[in-house]
Amino acid sequence: QERGRTSQVRWPGCGRAQTTRKGCYCRLPLHKLVHMRVLLMSLVCGAAWLDTMFGHSQTEAGVHRVQLLREGSGRKKSSSEYYGVISVGTPPQKFAVVFDTGSGNLLLPGAHCKSIACRRHRRYNAGLSKTATALRGAAEDGDDDRGSDEEDEEDTSLISRRHSRGATITFGTGKISGLYQRDRVCVGSICSTADFMAATKESRKPFTAVPFDGILGLSLPAMSEGKDFNIFHSMVQQKVLKHNIFSMFLADGSRKDSEVMFGDYDPKRMASKLVWLPVSGKKYWEVKMSDIIVGSKRQHLCHPKCRVAIDSGTSMLATPSRMARRLRAKLKVRKDCHGIEHLPNLSFILAGKKLELSPKDYIHRKQDGSCKLSLMSLDVPPPSGPLVILGDPFLKKFYTIYDATGAPGGKPRVGFAKARQNNDIEMLQLGEEQLPDLPSA
Repeated sequence: QERGRTSQVRWPGCGRAQTTRKGCYCRLPLHKLVHMRVLLMSLVCGAAWLDTMFGHSQTEAGVHRVQLLREGSGRKKSSSEYYGVISVGTPPQKFAVVFDTGSGNLLLPGAHCKSIACRRHRRYNAGLSKTATALRGAAEDGDDDRGSDEEDEEDTSLISRRHSRGATITFGTGKISGLYQRDRVCVGSICSTADFMAATKESRKPFTAVPFDGILGLSLPAMSEGKDFNIFHSMVQQKVLKHNIFSMFLADGSRKDSEVMFGDYDPKRMASKLVWLPVSGKKYWEVKMSDIIVGSKRQHLCHPKCRVAIDSGTSMLATPSRMARRLRAKLKVRKDCHGIEHLPNLSFILAGKKLELSPKDYIHRKQDGSCKLSLMSLDVPPPSGPLVILGDPFLKKFYTIYDATGAPGGKPRVGFAKARQNNDIEMLQLGEEQLPDLPSA
């Protein structure tokens, strides 16, 4: 095993790609942050700055591990997200990004963006990169589309409006407008040439407050602006991975060894046999669910099947409103936590497999000692929905593997195994180094 420290210039131990004849793989550390799906759809996060430490480790030739760390400093942990470091361009410019299996594009603040949300974060500068290419219609330095601090009218939908110069993406509480760019994108030691959007304008809310710089979408390519905008797809197509997979482990409690790993998975993270399920959707890492079981009783909530997305960008479980009301009535989680030890297990029947959460898994105990069911109502309209979303509570219980080509016919599949938690395995020793300092607004 080779260990190293991240730095502003290079990542010793990760600076040179470890390769095999089949390619390479890497692990990326993520820091826990504010809940992205709710942030994008409806909520505003609390303010914090990216001053936490990032670690990287390569375990063998062609493998790189990036650690996901939990946000500290007394932040509320009921709404949370995981983020880590990537680099873009030559020489590399480093950014903290959310690794989100529920979205499909890489979004970064651009050097031309003058919005305060951009100025408070690291901005990508194509002029400093020898490998940068402005895609057709992109603005030149003298263009007047520089963004502003004006608030955009609230829109409850999630929309991408393409135009000749780029796109405008509308979230629940704000908008990002940007220009299409192409450059070298590296996740640890795994690098590919990919397209992404460099923002020219970001609304104040919610993007001014968030500690991360951008979002790296890890959905299927159909959710991206184009196939070349999907970073994972670009890695697969350019054959830079040992295997066409990435895997995610989210630690529970106070452990700090959460990680995303590109190119392979770690059997030591698994406390049960691995089960593979075929992906049934075209955009999300989506599988079919036949029902939900509360205790030992089927709830008959799927007619005939429910669509379920495995989403690292959601800190809670999420279901359509009618289903959420039914489950709340059955589970009866009290704010004073009375009787939670007697509550039933909550199970999801996915492709005939029973994946079970205990009350400890689906109940969040707040800092004030009160209890809350980690379930939210989310009505995703057709054709993307209705949709059940399995977020952090599920991902802490189950180690997940996302395989782009492993199912019959070269189709995608998702692997599940019970995650090995509670210090059952030795914590990884990873080098630590801070990101470059945040700019002053």
